[in-house]
Amino acid sequence: KGSKLTGISFLDDGNGTSYNGIYDGQEKVIEGNKVQLINPNGGHIINEAITNGSGKFTLWIPHIYNNHALLLKEVKNSTYLNVSGNVGTTTGIYSLINDNILFTSTSGNTYTEIGFGNAFISTFSPNGQQQAIPGMSVFYQHTFTAGSEGTVEFTLNSSSSSDASTWSQILYEDKNCNGTIEPDESQIEQKYLEKGEKLCLIAKIFTPAQASYSELHTFTINAEFTLTGISVENIFSVNDVTEVGD
Repeated sequence: KGSKLTGISFLDDGNGTSYNGIYDGQEKVIEGNKVQLINPNGGHIINEAITNGSGKFTLWIPHIYNNHALLLKEVKNSTYLNVSGNVGTTTGIYSLINDNILFTSTSGNTYTEIGFGNAFISTFSPNGQQQAIPGMSVFYQHTFTAGSEGTVEFTLNSSSSSDASTWSQILYEDKNCNGTIEPDESQIEQKYLEKGEKLCLIAKIFTPAQASYSELHTFTINAEFTLTGISVENIFSVNDVTEVGD
């Protein structure tokens, strides 16, 4: 006689009490996430299930794992970010970094109220590539979309295939998302965003007059997004590559 695990995968980011690991309010469930039961001694997958249309899963624990430490792990696709977990009646320990629950199984038990809380992951795109003549400025458009409420902070890095020329670059907020830098649009370093809000950006790259033919310049924009109310951070990057042409 073994044991049984039941739980739910859901969006824990604003339609109930956010990031508490408890399915409440009007929070939406997630269908299609995989949940695995793993033996931490060697990493063997004992059993696995896919969350159904109600976001729920059921897993059976064979009796041979009675009084064994086990891991229950959610495996999600790239659309989601783990933000919370509820150990339910397992009385185990949830790891936010690994999105798993460590617990000791006792045969004959039915473990319930397990929860894996998620949020939509933010996006930052696209990468860009253009040609420019020496002394010319080129412009790249980008969009950062917040998967949840939080603050995005930008850091800028650049490199050139030649040390003989000095490139310059500026990152602007494109408030009306029209792809043109208006007089009232200024440089941006960070901004608070609501869930689902889009932030349009323009990177202005100035090609130095002394730049040589076929010289390459790479401008990297790193966007560090911190969710409001929880210590979860994600870093996204885009690259703009400018080649000096005729």
